[in-house]
Amino acid sequence: MGKTSNITNGILKGLMVLVVLSGAALNFCSAQILTKLDSNLYIGIEGSFGMRSFTLSSNFSAIDRLHVVEAGGSIGLVFGGEAVRARIKQGYYCSTSSVVQTVDLVESEGALTLYFLQIGGYGDRTFEPYLIVGAERSSTRLYGFYANGNEGAKINYSVSDEPYIGKIITSKVNLGAGLEYRLPGPKYFFNVFGEVKYGCQMGTNTNYARLKETTASNVLSMNIGVSIGYHKIK
Repeated sequence: MGKTSNITNGILKGLMVLVVLSGAALNFCSAQILTKLDSNLYIGIEGSFGMRSFTLSSNFSAIDRLHVVEAGGSIGLVFGGEAVRARIKQGYYCSTSSVVQTVDLVESEGALTLYFLQIGGYGDRTFEPYLIVGAERSSTRLYGFYANGNEGAKINYSVSDEPYIGKIITSKVNLGAGLEYRLPGPKYFFNVFGEVKYGCQMGTNTNYARLKETTASNVLSMNIGVSIGYHKIK
């Protein structure tokens, strides 16, 4: 199976996970959100671009202790009240040219954004800080020539695509913080945000026997983006 087909399958699986994650997020914060919806309702979409980094540990020396830096972006939905909002999103990241091996990642995340100053009743402001608590399922896809049983073998550069080795599935709890610049309107909103998150690994699994000893840790992500949508004041 080619690289494009593998990525497409991962995105489709990720979309299915989004439904599960969004249900869990709504169930967790339903009481808080319903309270805030009495006065305000936000429903919209968001998009962001950014970087993420992590460290691979593996029985393959070519990627053992490899520090991976990736660039990419995500799209998703945002909905909720003034102080608590739920976000569900799907993202795709590719390793940068500074990484000696090719590592791609497809992520699915459901998160709660907590505007703690709003919860404390401090009113509206143009710049709004917030905290993030979320759950993520990420599929890390590995490509290269090092899994052929001879990591020191000469690479055939006449081959345009690196062979697909396999993937590892990682479940994480994300904790982070951000700052949002708000441009509210009578019916619509437009926000610009920047945020940083750290992923606490909860588990890793794979269906590829040769990757049983491969894990990703110390996941840090930084993103900037915009969210736009409908704002209803009751």
